[in-house]
Amino acid sequence: MFQTSFGIFSCKNIYNCSETFILAALSLITLILFIRAYILIRKDQAQILDSTDKIIFSLASVHSGFLSFTFLLYTNPFFIYSIRGLNLILDIVICSVVAYMYFSREVHSRVDKCTWIALLWTFLLWGYSVMDVGISSLQNECSLMNILLFSITASALSCILLLCGYGSVKIINEVERRQSTYSTEEEHNLWQIRRFQELSERKIQIITLTAVNTIAPLTEIIWDVKKYNQNSTVEECDSLTFAHNTQEMFIFVIIKILCYLLPSWGIYYLYYYRNREHFRPTQANFNRHLNDFDELRSDMIELV
Repeated sequence: MFQTSFGIFSCKNIYNCSETFILAALSLITLILFIRAYILIRKDQAQILDSTDKIIFSLASVHSGFLSFTFLLYTNPFFIYSIRGLNLILDIVICSVVAYMYFSREVHSRVDKCTWIALLWTFLLWGYSVMDVGISSLQNECSLMNILLFSITASALSCILLLCGYGSVKIINEVERRQSTYSTEEEHNLWQIRRFQELSERKIQIITLTAVNTIAPLTEIIWDVKKYNQNSTVEECDSLTFAHNTQEMFIFVIIKILCYLLPSWGIYYLYYYRNREHFRPTQANFNRHLNDFDELRSDMIELV
């Protein structure tokens, strides 16, 4: 049954309690780290992040808050669907950012349209799922098609993200290779060094976003498909949802970390941890000048 529960206060057995406690602790620590980072990021006197970066970080913060609340205190279908919806929105925004880096400006209008269509689909899927809660609560959780639709949509986005990410990294490598053959006159050296640093930064960003937001959806759909194919009874569904021994406990913890926490950790590392020194007020004069490339394809490595 798709039941309401009260986090760590309604676990089924010692293994399920341990699993829930570990996930609740990790979610709460993640939320605290995001809150501390957000206090500094919202000032951002050094202009480290642009508006899209801050949107991604804010969505990840809200997502961490939902996870902490559900694992600690209260779980019901509304929160489960909302977490899935937030996951999809994050995937869409990140996929859009990487697509902007990859495609030329002539294609950006199409990327915008696809982004809005994907967001509309996410909203409709979330709205239908939430309105269907009364019926869902009477069903075997593993048999719900809308849960599977969330996973299928996320996996489709991860495939697009993987293609755009791979293409972007390939082009950046080519730009770096060409730049290494340019003039090495003394007055040109500092300009080259900064250019290489920016390209390297962009490559790290693309690889990180692509990796964490591909691993999570693929893990999620494999697990959801497995549950959907073995949903004949509530008992069988429970065996794939609640840990009943030590091995299952560790497996479920790892799966849920990959599905729910890994993307947030990647975003925290990328947008705050790697640049934490530059968010200090004493570093307010620091600026990475992200938009001063004059390459023909420079627009593909600029964030929106």
